[in-house]
Amino acid sequence: MPNSVQSQNPAIRKLEGFAHLSDVERTLLQEISGSSKRIDARSTLFAEGDEAPGAFLILEGLACRFKLRSSGRRQILALLIPGDICDLESFRQDKMFHSSEALSPCRIAWIPPDVVGRLRQHPNLARALQTSVLVNEETLQMWLMNVGTRTAVERLAHLFCEMYVRHRIIGRTQGQSFEFPLRQMDLAEIAGLSGVHVNRSLQELRHKQLIELKNRRLVILTWLGLQAMAEFEASYLHVEGYANFIAIDGAVAEIRTNHTEPSQRLAFEGGSLGTVQIRRSERH
Repeated sequence: MPNSVQSQNPAIRKLEGFAHLSDVERTLLQEISGSSKRIDARSTLFAEGDEAPGAFLILEGLACRFKLRSSGRRQILALLIPGDICDLESFRQDKMFHSSEALSPCRIAWIPPDVVGRLRQHPNLARALQTSVLVNEETLQMWLMNVGTRTAVERLAHLFCEMYVRHRIIGRTQGQSFEFPLRQMDLAEIAGLSGVHVNRSLQELRHKQLIELKNRRLVILTWLGLQAMAEFEASYLHVEGYANFIAIDGAVAEIRTNHTEPSQRLAFEGGSLGTVQIRRSERH
C-alpha cells in the first residue's frame, strides 16, 4: 500500500488508475519526483527543433504542447497536468517536433533515457505507461473531433469536463472546482477559435449557469448540464475503476467498477444523489 507521501504523488495516483503498482514501482516513481525544478509561468520548456531533452514529469502547475506557424499563430495540442509523464519516446529522435511551455508556475522532474528504461523493466508500471501514451493519442483524437464537429460553446464545455475528470483522478479538485490558470487566448489556441468566440462562449456557459470562473478556478455548477451539452463520455481517458463521474445538486459521486470487469459504458438515470439508478449497457 502507498504511504502518505506516495498517496499524494500525482504520478502514482494517475498511473494506479491504469495498473496496480507494486511497492517497488511506487517507490521508483517517488524517487523520480524527488529531483525536480521550478519553472516560471510562460517559460519555454523546449522549442521545436531543439535536441530531444528526454521525458519529464509534471508535479505541479499546468503546461502544454504546441505547434507554431511561421506567422506566429499557435495551436495547443495537449494540456499537461500534474501526474503526466510526457514525451516518453523523445529519446528515440534527434530533435523535437513540437514545443512545450509552462502555462502557470510549474514543478517538473526531468527523466533521462536510462531512467525511462528502468521504469519499463517493471511490468505493471510499463503497462501503465503504455496506457498513458494510448490515452494521449485518444485525447488528441477527441480534440480533433471537437474542432471538426462541435460548436464553439460545445468545444469549451467538453474541454472543461475533460479537465475536471483528469484533475479529480489525481485528487486536485475541491468540490466541483479545480485550478484553472488558462487565459482566453489559451482557450482559443486549444479550441481553434477566435478570442471573440471564446468570450461569447464563456458568457453563454455562465448565462446557462453551467460554470463559474473565479480566482483562477473553474467551478462546474451543473455537471449533468455541462456533460449533456458537450456529449462528454470519459471512456477515452481509460482510467480503470472510474467508469464515470456524476455531479448532482452540488455533490459528486464516483461510480467505481471492479478492476476485473470488462470495460462497460454506464448510463445514468435519476434526479438526486440518493436515487441515482445505474443501468449497464453493452458498448455498441
